[in-house]
Amino acid sequence: MKRIYTCPACEAVLNPSTKIILTAAKGKTRGLVLFSPTPGNYSAVISENLHLKSGDKVDFSCPVCQASLVSGVNPNLVEISFHLDNGIDGKVNFSRILGEHATYFTTSESVRSYGDNAERYGNINFFGASSDQE
Repeated sequence: MKRIYTCPACEAVLNPSTKIILTAAKGKTRGLVLFSPTPGNYSAVISENLHLKSGDKVDFSCPVCQASLVSGVNPNLVEISFHLDNGIDGKVNFSRILGEHATYFTTSESVRSYGDNAERYGNINFFGASSDQE
């Protein structure tokens, strides 16, 4: 079953082929990042001009409408939408800190977490108000 990832602001498809494509910025430098759409696979292709290092907090935006993708549940996470061909919709939140592996798939019924650092955000309420965790 294929997941279609979309921008929560403009609903543009973010994985038109085999990778999820987002715009990334560190300071004033911008570039594209291509992510694996497979949960728990943290491989990425990062524009060389970004010069990112482990621990950097990266600003992600939609490559179509440029809307910020910072999650409303925690400022250290990015949020995008997903749709499955069986009618299930949800949100994906993942860490925007390079090297931190924490991903959460949320539907109306459950939250599934992936990554070695997923427990770091374990107290977040993805169904309502967030904690004021920084």
